[in-house]
Amino acid sequence: MKMINYNQAKATLQKQIKTHYAFTLTFTTYKRDRKIHIKKQGNDYQLIEEGYIHETFDTLSEKEMMSLFKKKMKVEFPRSHKLYMGLTLH
Repeated sequence: MKMINYNQAKATLQKQIKTHYAFTLTFTTYKRDRKIHIKKQGNDYQLIEEGYIHETFDTLSEKEMMSLFKKKMKVEFPRSHKLYMGLTLH
């Protein structure tokens, strides 16, 4: 896993959306106790939240997923400045 700044998470996600057809992108805290997984398969997105709240959101559009991602980043990583990022291609 690669360490990135909190502010780079959104830009990193947008870059992966443009370059890959199917992937799983994971953002996690330094302690690795809270995670957000984003899975893309074609034009459908799935957001999985593991941490303070455990929720799964299926069949999201890109716009819905980005909006939800921003909200969940504030919930799961409220005081984080650095995040681990892992990318898996399908």
